[in-house]
Amino acid sequence: MNKIKSLIFAGTAAVMMAGGVSAFAAETEADQKPVYEMDLALETAKPLAAALRGFMLDESIKKFDEAGLSFTDECDVSLNCPLIAAAQENEDGTFTVFGELCTYNFKLDGDDLKFVSSWEPAAVITFSKESDVSFVVEDVKYLPEGEAFAEAVDEVCVQMGADSDFFLNGLPDAEEPALLAEFLRFANENPNVQTLEVRGEQMTVGGAADEVAMFINGLL
Repeated sequence: MNKIKSLIFAGTAAVMMAGGVSAFAAETEADQKPVYEMDLALETAKPLAAALRGFMLDESIKKFDEAGLSFTDECDVSLNCPLIAAAQENEDGTFTVFGELCTYNFKLDGDDLKFVSSWEPAAVITFSKESDVSFVVEDVKYLPEGEAFAEAVDEVCVQMGADSDFFLNGLPDAEEPALLAEFLRFANENPNVQTLEVRGEQMTVGGAADEVAMFINGLL
């Protein structure tokens, strides 16, 4: 299996094959291998993952503010699903990750999550270590959109030892499974939520679990 694929999905595969539904962005002790664990030590990966999710939520709130909207009025649930293609510890003690930051926002309608908006930028993010259990975002570089995107991806992948072809052509296939896995985590913690709107249709918890399992089996 492609090394990058194994880095991204190792945590999800371990949890789903064990019969659980908690996956991708969980902070619970039960989730021993977050998706963005990479080659970093677990004690580093979990607080780094928490900082990344916090950053993504802040950016989503900022986008609503810039549009003149209230995040809390427009959105009840924000599911953050970063797909990380590379991560490294730098000589100065900071950590850098590169990937696609997929955020999906929903309104809660009874026991159903109804789609509101999404945001999927590619970015290089550097974190500094605030303490043994926390990180803060030190620097963010969003990749340009349009014609310059592919060239920018190539440059970053060379710098960080990632596979640009996989990032451009393979990573998009993982966006929906990542969302479904994060929905499973959320539904596990919020059992009153039963369905998620995907492609204009409501998907149940059971259907999401089947889709994620099929995707993981395809990688093994």
